[in-house]
Amino acid sequence: MPIPLHRYVAALHGRSALPFVITQRHAQRTEEAGVETFSEQVDYRFEDGVVLRYELELDDLGAAQEGVCGECWVRYAVVDTPQGVSVTPASKVFSNLCQAGFWLRMMQE
Repeated sequence: MPIPLHRYVAALHGRSALPFVITQRHAQRTEEAGVETFSEQVDYRFEDGVVLRYELELDDLGAAQEGVCGECWVRYAVVDTPQGVSVTPASKVFSNLCQAGFWLRMMQE
């Protein structure tokens, strides 16, 4: 039986007690044509051997205004699983953090 992706994502946000460790983290800020961009990639290894990659990219144009969720790119992707373990869906992409948070809340209800 496949394990739902949201189970792992919930752990990253403190909504589950599923143990994990950070195995790789890379973050950078760049500026081009006056636009500052922040990107981050973090790999998490869970106790059952699943490796989940979190990627985020946002720029200052996507900065949140009051009452508006700023545009950015968020991706959760399974990059490794032990034999016999299946996670579904294997990846999920969002266009802002509000959308990602809403998806997680809906999946946990």
